[in-house]
Amino acid sequence: MDRKWIIGISVAVVVSILIAIAPWAYTFGNSPFSTNPANWGVFGDYFGGVLSTIISIFGFAAVVATINLQSKGIKEQLAAIRRDEQARDDEVYNRQALQCLEEALRKLDDPITGKINDTKIGWLDSARLILTAGELANRIQSESMRTIYAASAKLIRSKFQVRLDPSTNQETLQPSYFSGPNWEDFYQNRATGGLEKHSVYIVYKFTSWDPDEADVLDSIIGKIDVDRISKRYFGAVTYLSDEERNSRNPPPRRKKRPQGS
Repeated sequence: MDRKWIIGISVAVVVSILIAIAPWAYTFGNSPFSTNPANWGVFGDYFGGVLSTIISIFGFAAVVATINLQSKGIKEQLAAIRRDEQARDDEVYNRQALQCLEEALRKLDDPITGKINDTKIGWLDSARLILTAGELANRIQSESMRTIYAASAKLIRSKFQVRLDPSTNQETLQPSYFSGPNWEDFYQNRATGGLEKHSVYIVYKFTSWDPDEADVLDSIIGKIDVDRISKRYFGAVTYLSDEERNSRNPPPRRKKRPQGS
């Protein structure tokens, strides 16, 4: 038993006895001890009745306190179970959302030509998977898992940017690539209406960086320590040293010559 409980019970017993004896002692304290057994019987009835009532009150309070402690313990256990369930759910949501993004990226690949998939169904599937990933990510409750998902989504977004890079997919620089027609569908006697505009919007919206998103590079601006870089990278070290020196001591601006001189 906990030491505090032992001390509390001992104090309660002593206080109960004092409460029971105090009125009797105050009233009959000046009287000599009786030799009549009947008087002692009356004292016993009084002492037992008062003390049992006090002990019953303390006992009831102890039962109430025990119930409260058990109730708190049960609530804590239920809360822990809910946290565990939420953690498992968050892990599942995170994994499924990232799988959707990876699959959305694969939908944009043409396995035959190695170029961007220019079919309407491919872009629609990719857009649907991106939206599904967003819905799953919104169900993540824990801040730590949200951070993990955001970091993983950034990595996949960079893969989208590489895949849709206009420098390697110059055909996407022309609006006609998106508006159609798709000649492969045309030659196979299928409808050729170009790509669906909402799918194009969703794919490129995900691929583009959010202008309101903070850039992690901002956290190290003005904190370049060239000595932290190995001297074997001579070119980079020299460049950074020169840049840091110029930023601290910018070269003086040339004064304009007065006209007519």
